[in-house]
Amino acid sequence: MCNDFSQIFQLCQFVMENSQNTPLIQATLETLLRFLNWIPLGYVYETKLISTLIYKVCM
Repeated sequence: MCNDFSQIFQLCQFVMENSQNTPLIQATLETLLRFLNWIPLGYVYETKLISTLIYKVCM
């Protein structure tokens, strides 16, 4: 499960960092919301997820 989640997380992070496609970003945010309870805290605090989300929201 952890390996599967890692791949999902990497895909979500890639989309958030590289996409300008609004529907794709929205779907990615919805996916992250669904997985948020299962995300190990290390993924949240040790990756660029928080700064990427802040950047996307502020732009």
